[in-house]
Amino acid sequence: MARIPRLLPLIAVAIGGVVAVRAVGVAPGLFEGAKAWAEEAAPAAAAAAPKPAPAGTCALSPEQLAQQAGISPAELKIIQSLSARRTELDARDQDFATTLPLMVAAEQKLDAKVNALEALKAEMKQMLGQVDEREKAEIDRLVQVYSAMRPKDAAPVMASLEDRVRLPVAAAMRPRTLAAVMAQMTPAQAKELTEKGLKTLVLERGRDVKHIVDYPTANKMPYEFEHRGEIPHATREANPVLSRANAWQEDSDHFFVKDNEHPYIQEKPFDWIRGYQVGGRSLLWARQTQRWSQYDFEGPARDGFAVDWPIRYEDIAPWYSHVEKFAGISGNRDGLEELPDGEFLPPNPLNAVEDHFRKTLQEKFEGRHLIAARFANLTKSTPTQLAQGRSQCLSRKLCRRGCPLGGYFSSNSSTLPWAQKTGNLTLRPHSVVHSV
Repeated sequence: MARIPRLLPLIAVAIGGVVAVRAVGVAPGLFEGAKAWAEEAAPAAAAAAPKPAPAGTCALSPEQLAQQAGISPAELKIIQSLSARRTELDARDQDFATTLPLMVAAEQKLDAKVNALEALKAEMKQMLGQVDEREKAEIDRLVQVYSAMRPKDAAPVMASLEDRVRLPVAAAMRPRTLAAVMAQMTPAQAKELTEKGLKTLVLERGRDVKHIVDYPTANKMPYEFEHRGEIPHATREANPVLSRANAWQEDSDHFFVKDNEHPYIQEKPFDWIRGYQVGGRSLLWARQTQRWSQYDFEGPARDGFAVDWPIRYEDIAPWYSHVEKFAGISGNRDGLEELPDGEFLPPNPLNAVEDHFRKTLQEKFEGRHLIAARFANLTKSTPTQLAQGRSQCLSRKLCRRGCPLGGYFSSNSSTLPWAQKTGNLTLRPHSVVHSV
């Protein structure tokens, strides 16, 4: 008998579970039975019950309702929960019945739009096919034109074309013909082509000059030169043409072609200063880089001489900007229509005398301007130049020797190494084309 009290809770739980399962199974019948029982009991209860007190009545508690229905409070809670759930499901069915027609209508509209887009796609595909055919015909025409031109004439024209025209034309040309044209292009033009994926061959008649490695006098002191940097008198007498080049000095003599190495006949005075090495005169140029204006391009047509330019300033202005950003051009934005502004690095300021002259010129002569020159020395290194391995100009005034810092633009320090990084450039020094 001592164990019976411990078994009573387990028996009670088991009986409650059985009742709950049965209640779930007969829930619909319970609803109807409870309703009928309530209707039958109501008159008898009303007759047997005493008159309610005038002060009001109190609602029966759940326990009382369960007792009157002959079920337990737990069963009553289950019935009430199932009733609420049924009401909720009925409401959802009603919402779905209302939403379904709207969804069907939206699906029909979506199908109609998809069909319209498919029709538009087919129409555009047909139009693009027609455009492709016209473009192919135009490319074939340009290939014939440039193939018939002399390579040295075709090279600058092809270099001025936009990539969307130049690349398909180059791809469609015969390899031998394209090679002859590209051999006439500058290193900067070769750099542009290699970046777009074209295999490019650069030929140089002279020796190779590698950046930094082949600048033998770059860091020499004046006393290390036999003639303290001056060209001997006898050497100048033997080179009357070359003597007119102010960059020709003892520290840069190895970069210049002497008069007797490649003489030429002058019917009129013409100074042909040359450098036979990779990089050519880009190692020795004065680095002045002014933009042409609309007045320069319109000159022949306006003044009636020579042949009119086939392009205008507006056509080449984006290319000016492209080159200036890559090369690094210093200058001031002066707002002059006859000398357009560009993508400039900070300028070198005028000195006191130059600034005084500028102010006096403005006071005395309206419409005349003294400005700082636009030049290809880095007054500041941008990420573009740093990526090329070039740093700010230190104003050593020894540019003619070759700058190991890359402080000024040259093919050796900028465009050729950049093109070689692509893996699409082949550079051949000591090479001259004699036939194609």
